[in-house]
Amino acid sequence: MDLIVTHQAADFDALASLVAAKKLYPGSKLMIPGSPEKAVGQFLSFCGDVIKIEKEKECNISNVTRLIIVDTRLASRIGKASQLLLKKIPILVYDHHPPAAQDIKATAGKSERLGATTTLLVSYLAKKKIDISPIEATIMALGIYEDTGALTYLSTTKKDIDAVSFLFSKGANLKIISSYLNRRLNPAQTSILIRFLNSAKSYNFIDKRVIIAAISSNKYIQDLALLTHKLRDTEGCDAIFCLVELPDKIQMVARSDCVDIDVGAAAVKLGGGGHNLASSGIIRDLTLKQVEERILELLSRQVKAEVSLAERIVSREPDRVEGEIVKPLLKKDLAKKLKKTLPQHTLGILEITGRIADKDNIQAFAVGGFVRDLILGVKNLDVDIVIEGDIRKFAKKLARELNGALVLHKKFKTATIVMNDKSKVDVATSRTERYHKPAALPEVKASRIREDLQRRDFTINTMAVKLNRREFGELLDFFDAQRDLKRGRIRVLHKMSFVEDPTRIFRAVRFESRYNFEIDKYTENLIKTAVSDDMFTKVSGERLREEIVLILKEPRPLKALKRMAELHELRFIHPVINFNHKLLRGLERSEEILVWYRITFARKHIESWLVYFLALIDQLDLKRTEELLKRFPFRRKEQDIIRATKKMDTLVFLALSKRKAMRPSQIYRLLSHLSKETILAIMAKAPRLIVRRRVSDYLTKFLHVKIKIKGEDLKKEGFKPGPDFSRILEKVLYARLDGHLKTRSDELRFVRRLKKPKSTVT
Repeated sequence: MDLIVTHQAADFDALASLVAAKKLYPGSKLMIPGSPEKAVGQFLSFCGDVIKIEKEKECNISNVTRLIIVDTRLASRIGKASQLLLKKIPILVYDHHPPAAQDIKATAGKSERLGATTTLLVSYLAKKKIDISPIEATIMALGIYEDTGALTYLSTTKKDIDAVSFLFSKGANLKIISSYLNRRLNPAQTSILIRFLNSAKSYNFIDKRVIIAAISSNKYIQDLALLTHKLRDTEGCDAIFCLVELPDKIQMVARSDCVDIDVGAAAVKLGGGGHNLASSGIIRDLTLKQVEERILELLSRQVKAEVSLAERIVSREPDRVEGEIVKPLLKKDLAKKLKKTLPQHTLGILEITGRIADKDNIQAFAVGGFVRDLILGVKNLDVDIVIEGDIRKFAKKLARELNGALVLHKKFKTATIVMNDKSKVDVATSRTERYHKPAALPEVKASRIREDLQRRDFTINTMAVKLNRREFGELLDFFDAQRDLKRGRIRVLHKMSFVEDPTRIFRAVRFESRYNFEIDKYTENLIKTAVSDDMFTKVSGERLREEIVLILKEPRPLKALKRMAELHELRFIHPVINFNHKLLRGLERSEEILVWYRITFARKHIESWLVYFLALIDQLDLKRTEELLKRFPFRRKEQDIIRATKKMDTLVFLALSKRKAMRPSQIYRLLSHLSKETILAIMAKAPRLIVRRRVSDYLTKFLHVKIKIKGEDLKKEGFKPGPDFSRILEKVLYARLDGHLKTRSDELRFVRRLKKPKSTVT
């Protein structure tokens, strides 16, 4: 008897490979060791009559005379079938993963670097002209599509594309394929994804960003591959490792989007398997921390260049070793990093700046957050340029070279150049600022670069990079900023910093949360003093609003809001706000809902910060909300959303909470006039599942229902144009939502029943 086996936690490529191999070896039995991925299991439950898979526990392997292994070459991944490797029987292997020392020694078969193992087997089916049914073609195409990211991954080859074309000629159903590849997360999966997001740590290997996310669970997570894909898309990283600590082992799935990070090689070293862009495994006899350390060690070995620790790895939760010496970045190191990591357009701006500065015999620098994020390996293309010279003369030349529009701010010795693509470059003369009173606008005077950097908010923002041609890339660090970056520390430069500009308090919290740094004790004490002295009352509402919005626009602002509550900063938004358990839960649900929305509606933009803000001011009644709107000059649209939420959220919430069944049209009527931000705020506020489900149905189903007829059709039916047109079309929409109308003809018949033709609608 022939037995065809694949790897544990079988994905669609593994399943498709089994189906394709059985076509090559008729009469053989198929076996999946352990449980497949959840989606594969669901698929099999619908196709049990087409695909017969032996359960590992029930599969009798004693009479197997030939073993065929697909989509893996590792004995540790084929379950009890590995016992057959000790028998003297033919072993055939078909695989697309790279070779490893632990590979099974096969007597026949083939391994080839392709996007999917299914592709390899389909090529044999095509050559042998073996007949394939439409459902078999669909399964095989699904396997190739999943492992190649619908033919978009870097590992995709021409053979993969040819195989898919062949399968579509055999009747592969794209609708079925799409339904399994573009799966939406259910509430339980979303909850797990939120846990992964909150645990995610970011590491930078030269210019590549790697995420390691780890959680604990009492049971095996069958959809870990799907969650890993969603998390990678949410984080926008180059590679990701998702780890689940189970009672007796660790479950791992890894994905990569670049050839420089080989997650397959790392997985093999840990006892798993896969290829350079996708891998998985079960890891035993190691703790979660040991696995994370091992992953970092293995990835570090992949990086060829010798770089300093500060440049090589910066984590959201860095190890802070007191007394550790941080090596300064050398000129050649940072110049190389600039050229390697920046887009050509941005690099060109820096090089042109340096060239103009050389001609004018002045010094030019890139400064501040741009340099900070360059060293941290965080993408930041907002370039701030400082020169030691005449800003008007220099900015005019630079604007001419960049073909941009120039806006000069003579009082502050700054300029902004706006390019055709709406991007901008800020240019300033190196300057000092003198504050005549707390929180006032400063008096500005020209200075050298050191004095310019000294006036900035925190040490981590005081670095500059020279742009002149001969010194291009040389780093200036006068205030030990590299050490603070290394230790993950937010530190002010002088004790009057928060008195001069109280909004720096918000920025301190924002940077602390964004990079998972810590505000040092001295700086924290200065913050508490400034808060107790009500320094925020001296700041304009407009500046405070901008800082609050910037915090809420951070990818995950909840940590910053908690910190603001600890430092008693929320009272400057409104004194009634009490950061209690109810408010915290509302903010947490807002985060969960926004993650769900981003995943479900990836291309539909909303103002996420406003959803958090609505949760933050939930304790305020309408009167106090109006007080807040007077204090902070929100834009008209934002004010309208905030007022509408305060007026409507309770009424809508109560209506949606009814246990009695609601027609889709009733839900639509309640929500259609509200903004997406208000709707998500209501969804986050609702503790009852029935409310969240009804809102979800509106956003995912009802909102997208469209009717076929238009005003012209009403005219043809004899209705006179007027305000009643919209009322009639609305009735048609409600009937369609409730399932009474299916086609355009149904809609026209419905309209005719509303009123006899040639009469006026009243």
